[in-house]
Amino acid sequence: MKKALLIIPILILLTMAFKPYQSPKLPSMPISEASLIGKWKLDKIELYDNKDSLQKTITPITDKGLKDTTIELLSNNKIKLIENQVINNDGFSDMHTWSVSKNTLVIKKQQLEVPMKITSVSPKQVLLELMNPKAEAKEHKAIIYFHKLN
Repeated sequence: MKKALLIIPILILLTMAFKPYQSPKLPSMPISEASLIGKWKLDKIELYDNKDSLQKTITPITDKGLKDTTIELLSNNKIKLIENQVINNDGFSDMHTWSVSKNTLVIKKQQLEVPMKITSVSPKQVLLELMNPKAEAKEHKAIIYFHKLN
């Protein structure tokens, strides 16, 4: 009994010293469009093969082809694309719209729809997963990291 009384305070101290890591998780309820409205800056893109092995990481700093990009999702379901602090006219038009359906962000331009699974969301970051429809493709999946601008 005395040993148990001595061990309990030590266990309490140990459990207080370690705080659980809270990673952003996909909420169990559907993601609302309102939570995605705002300006989102592209951080990086990770490319994976069909065995889910990381093949390449692309950032605006390491890859000159990937411009410094900010996407603004507007409340009227339109998109404004800003590259190198200049509004891209191709990215801001009535032909480009966005919506959220079953935790998937759908970008639409005329008849073309690009669905991206929202794999993680928090008030400051969103992770999108884009699958390559060709099963034999070298880059099978891309995870796109955005952080929210104030």
